[in-house]
Amino acid sequence: MKFIHVKDYDELSFKAAQIMLDECKENNKTNICLASGDSPKKTYELFTKEVLAQQIDTRFMTITKLDEWVGIERDSELSCEKYIRTMVVDPLHLQDRFISFLPDGNPEEEVNKVNAELSKKPIDLCVLGFGRNGHLGLNEPASNLFAHAHQIQISEVTKHHPMIKANHSIEYGMTIGMKDILDSKKVLLLMSGEGKKKLYQEFLTEKISTQLPASFLWLHSNTIVIVRDDQF
Repeated sequence: MKFIHVKDYDELSFKAAQIMLDECKENNKTNICLASGDSPKKTYELFTKEVLAQQIDTRFMTITKLDEWVGIERDSELSCEKYIRTMVVDPLHLQDRFISFLPDGNPEEEVNKVNAELSKKPIDLCVLGFGRNGHLGLNEPASNLFAHAHQIQISEVTKHHPMIKANHSIEYGMTIGMKDILDSKKVLLLMSGEGKKKLYQEFLTEKISTQLPASFLWLHSNTIVIVRDDQF
């Protein structure tokens, strides 16, 4: 595991965007899995801007959405679908190369669809945030974890995720599984956000536990962690 320490959010975003750009330049058939949320937002803005400015070939690129809430409209401002499409997929014209759970679809069918797509095109670069309870995607702390894409009942901590408005109740989500993440050729973990310092210290012990899903990244051979020194 490689750690890159940065002074603040802006530097984290720049470093992460550069890693994504390098991936695209090295492999024009890359499949990049993207998390949603505040941590990667500026990273995606910089990445998209530079792909267009440098005229990087995206004709064979694929984007995979890491996770999604269940039971909201796909065009809702709360949806990961809207977020990823707005930030990356639509500006880069990747609509026909977007592996995605639809939040208003049948969860079983959506999960099966994503599993089928990932069996044909595994992830090359997986961009992750570090959840407030140590989750990766919506792989929540539990007595056991799932290998592949699945529907999950979200935890009480996740129900207070910044993407979920106070007056909106969401009980379930869909996410790719831990094996899907660990099978990625490269993982980029963004260590950003208030209230996560204690869990980060637990992560650094290298003890692997299903109660801290992010700890499984110690089993991955090519993980880069970008850490904000102003928060951690």
